[in-house]
Amino acid sequence: ETLKSCVRPTDCIARYGGDEFAILFQGVTLEIAKMVTERMRDKVASTNFDSQGVSKVAVTLSLGLAVAETTDTPESVFRKADAALYRSKQAGRNRLTVFTPEAAETLLSDCPERDLTPAEDTEHETKHEPIGV
Repeated sequence: ETLKSCVRPTDCIARYGGDEFAILFQGVTLEIAKMVTERMRDKVASTNFDSQGVSKVAVTLSLGLAVAETTDTPESVFRKADAALYRSKQAGRNRLTVFTPEAAETLLSDCPERDLTPAEDTEHETKHEPIGV
């Protein structure tokens, strides 16, 4: 809910890991995407989250941002954003890193390779819940 409150109804938020989310912004400039993600970071940092009886849990966001080029596949954009996220975590967390063509080689070589395809899971049933109205 906290993340949803920072984006437009047309933006897509999806959880893709235990504590990782992907957000797809369509039709925005890099500057606007940076502004929105920084707003998310500020909102999360100022929100009191409850966890197992503890009334205030400090939560921060590490963010990786990538802009899709016309030659990119969904997987390559995701890989770029993941590499930028990894750099944010390496640099001390609670920050935004933007994937740039100039830093591509360094970012991609520093980021551990992750399988970005869905795993076959025979023990769990996947259920989808719409986000937003």
